Amino acid sequence: MNDQDMKPGVPIGDAVEPYPKQPKYLDQTAEGRSGFFAWVLGFVFLMGLYFIGVIVLLVVEMIGVAVFVVDEATDPSDVLLSGTTVSGHLFLLSSFLPFIGALWIVQKKWHKRSWRALITGASRFRWRLLFVAGSIYAGLLILLTFIEWMFAEPGTIKWVYDASTYWPFLLVTLMFVPFQAASEELLLRGYLGQWFARFIPSKWLVYGITSALFASLHFYNPEAQSSLGFYMVAIFTFGLIACVLTHFTNGLEAAMGVHIFNNIFVFSGVSYDLPDTPPSYLISLGEFSMDLVDTLLGVGFELAAMVIILKVCLPLYDRQVSAQTTTKPAINSAP
Repeated sequence: MNDQDMKPGVPIGDAVEPYPKQPKYLDQTAEGRSGFFAWVLGFVFLMGLYFIGVIVLLVVEMIGVAVFVVDEATDPSDVLLSGTTVSGHLFLLSSFLPFIGALWIVQKKWHKRSWRALITGASRFRWRLLFVAGSIYAGLLILLTFIEWMFAEPGTIKWVYDASTYWPFLLVTLMFVPFQAASEELLLRGYLGQWFARFIPSKWLVYGITSALFASLHFYNPEAQSSLGFYMVAIFTFGLIACVLTHFTNGLEAAMGVHIFNNIFVFSGVSYDLPDTPPSYLISLGEFSMDLVDTLLGVGFELAAMVIILKVCLPLYDRQVSAQTTTKPAINSAP
């Protein structure tokens, strides 16, 4: 250790050295298998493992439905694949569990990278960032619903709570929506984002591509049946906001929080009357329709929510980075 490594008048054992800076989230693919065809094969492995996992899950849940839910005259698959039953709701949301398992295997065993590197650029998962971002977004959704109720025509917005259906659906929603929403973030903003960023110089082009793919995953949602173009714009915007949050907080935690709280709100709080969807919410906004004005207002809401979340969350991120990049005592090797 030379003189430059020591503070003046401070013993050698109290000398300081800097903590390593956080790596950029999308750039954590230098280690392990990162060639183009390694990514292609990794994605093939991911989809294959996921397919096998879903088949196993389907068989297990069909057996459970046959034993505990339906009588001999009812086909368990009709119940399990229905969008209006608790069993169908359970299968829909739990089907994302095999994806997380498959992605863990591909990340760890094929790409030879840590699970953390797929989730965040920080040294550990930031739960506080997830809950703060999600809570702010949920609060803004509640405020938006109240404003819409104030200006809506009488009878348009209705209280539709039904205890016989609400609580079973709520239990399934709270248990599995975090995995469902996190899976989409891990795939789009995570795995595909890091893959594309490896070969595309512009991160903002990567964000545009992954947001378009995110919108395409919702192409067959019931809302898309009546207002496809406007609905796709809304979903693309949501995906792009998640990318911006990921970009500025250097990880998926904030995007996961927003996505999880949004989906819980839609499943269990306020929703539209949609075909083939479960009666699992408290307040109905009536039939779904979306025009240009609705789309512009929705985009404006997402942008405002993004600014507010970043205004609150960036100081949390900056303090965490500052704590990691300040000096730490050097290890004194002297006896």
